[in-house]
Amino acid sequence: TQTFVDDIISGGESEEAALRLQKQLILLLERGGFELRKWTSNSERLLQDLPDGHRETPVFIQDISQPHFTILGLHWSPSSDTFTYNLNLPQDSKTKRQVLSVIAQIYDPCGFLSPILMWAKCFMQLLWAKGLAWDQTLSAEHLEMWNTFIVTSNIIREIKIPRALQISHSSSIELHGFADASEKGYAAVIYLRGKLNDGSIVIRQILSKTRVAPLKRLTIPRLELCATHLLAKLVHYCLSIFDKKINISSITLWCDSTITLTWL
Repeated sequence: TQTFVDDIISGGESEEAALRLQKQLILLLERGGFELRKWTSNSERLLQDLPDGHRETPVFIQDISQPHFTILGLHWSPSSDTFTYNLNLPQDSKTKRQVLSVIAQIYDPCGFLSPILMWAKCFMQLLWAKGLAWDQTLSAEHLEMWNTFIVTSNIIREIKIPRALQISHSSSIELHGFADASEKGYAAVIYLRGKLNDGSIVIRQILSKTRVAPLKRLTIPRLELCATHLLAKLVHYCLSIFDKKINISSITLWCDSTITLTWL
């Protein structure tokens, strides 16, 4: 799960662990006649002994204002060790086709922008329900709704997501999942809660997914059941990723629908 085509994304709990991994990777691939290039890291020590031609940049970037690196569609800043979203959404969309094109530009594999994208999905469904042709101009009401979304979505640029979970030294790590639904759709989200050795608590959002309710109306309990099913799939996926890497002490899944809980 750490190799994507010809890119390797990995790390270590400490600089020493990362340095060992770096040495192992270099020696391993050298046996096959391969050279690892485009190295980048939030640690200067991992880069200082590499040839200039093997680094993504010739020097370690310490300035937080410097351009970020792109990792699987997300922008990563080594200096702050955070993921950001560098979106520049066009403000001249006037048709259903153009609206869909803008929504598709928001790449959010981990679901950190789910509340924002959920509105966009619901708006797209609204246009579909109205029977608008792909290149038909939106009504004044719909244009106002969309333009308001574009303006307010600028806040996305200010969002910074810590890359590191920072829970490896926890005395206990709990997984909490939440599922909920409304008449417009349903969602599920997973958090890790770590209690550090000094007694402090660290909470990190791991993953979330949203789904728009179908045009054929479903009852709220049925949608709540869909949400819990979505949550179960997310938990199964996360546990497969965490296997032998993170020791989960307990798993708690939350749902506020007594009807759905009775069905389960």
